[in-house]
Amino acid sequence: MSTWAEEMTNLADAIGDELSVPITYRTVTPGALNLTTGKTADTTSDTTVNACRLRGRTDIAPSGKRVEQTRWLIPAASVAAPDSNDRIVYDGDTYRIVSTERSLDGTMWELTTERSLN
Repeated sequence: MSTWAEEMTNLADAIGDELSVPITYRTVTPGALNLTTGKTADTTSDTTVNACRLRGRTDIAPSGKRVEQTRWLIPAASVAAPDSNDRIVYDGDTYRIVSTERSLDGTMWELTTERSLN
């Protein structure tokens, strides 16, 4: 008989095998502020991982712009600790991470992302 942890790992593997698509996970490390230009030089590192694209919706932000919000499931072993500096690139579109939480008993990251549509 298998344990709960084994069952959650098996479920995460099955979801990944059947529903995942390759995405680019872009880790962004903010650089130091250049006081002359007022800009930072961020450093990025791209990794291809498999992710499940979940539900999405389009809203109007307070600024009046249309924003698409999408949720993703990514195996926890693929990404150490996602944060709001990081990005997901899928099908030519770049999504910024808005929130992160563990799912399936810690075997997956559930990421909420946004991208501007106009």
